[in-house]
Amino acid sequence: MSNLVIVAIPDENDRVWQVSSEKVPHLTILFLGDEAQVANQDKIVEFTQHAADMMLNRFYLPVDRRGELGNDAELGPADVLFFRKSYDYRAIRDFRAALLKDSNIKTAYDNAQQFEGPWVPHLTLGYQGRPAKEETDPHPFYDVGFTKIAVWTGDSEGPEFLLKDFWDELELLENMPMDVAHRDKGAEFLEHYGIKGMHWGVRNTSRSSRPAPHPVAPTATSRVHPNKLIKTKIKTEGGENHPAHEDAIKVARAQAKLKKSGAAALSNVELKDVANRLELEQRVKILSSGEGKKFVTNTLKSQGQQSVSRAVTKKAVKLGF
Repeated sequence: MSNLVIVAIPDENDRVWQVSSEKVPHLTILFLGDEAQVANQDKIVEFTQHAADMMLNRFYLPVDRRGELGNDAELGPADVLFFRKSYDYRAIRDFRAALLKDSNIKTAYDNAQQFEGPWVPHLTLGYQGRPAKEETDPHPFYDVGFTKIAVWTGDSEGPEFLLKDFWDELELLENMPMDVAHRDKGAEFLEHYGIKGMHWGVRNTSRSSRPAPHPVAPTATSRVHPNKLIKTKIKTEGGENHPAHEDAIKVARAQAKLKKSGAAALSNVELKDVANRLELEQRVKILSSGEGKKFVTNTLKSQGQQSVSRAVTKKAVKLGF
């Protein structure tokens, strides 16, 4: 029996290919049951490709931990990577929700026997009866990059769709006028299928460009109401030599330990704290710069918010932050 499954496939250079005992490492997005029992498969494939093209770029999921999941009747518990919540995590979750808005996919999903409980995004490295390959890298997994969506109708085989590279698209967009028609296609798709939290085709309203006084920095933004213009005033105070936050102090101590004694002297939690803090500081620097503000505005107009986080980090590296 062959099952119909919609999956995300990691980049061919990702480390999971060296470790997983699966024929093709993958993240299962939807299990649709016995392929022979699923009707309108060509329409399912067409809709999946369309949704992937409109909603996703190549994405990264940060690894939370490695552990066991389930208990296969023949192979025993699965050895899997669990993922932390992030912008891209929410993007793939919303993509899955969009797929279930299609009547053919929803019918197949409802007719297939599903595991109880909420969907838990994970990637299987092996099973007790078919263990993962021996690792050569002593470091824990940090994240997994995904570049394809596939609809498998056989043994890890079926149509595959290469996801767009967000950074390449962004560089093209910076050098050409925005294609309004293409942008509105995404808004149309999401408006039709009602995916909460995804915003395509966002048009920024005008903002005051005058420098704000210090330490009080009043700003005003406006949005268009069907009948009138509504102004929202935001008043902020602060900025007078505040002491270092305890989070920054904790990371600074870990960085000092890292510099003096190496990564082996830090716990997994300390390493994650340092990595997360450095990444956040990079994002703040780029977002605060003049080029960063222009970059984010163009990004939100063209692609929606699900890819900003990853792209901001890449932009920070390019600018030398």
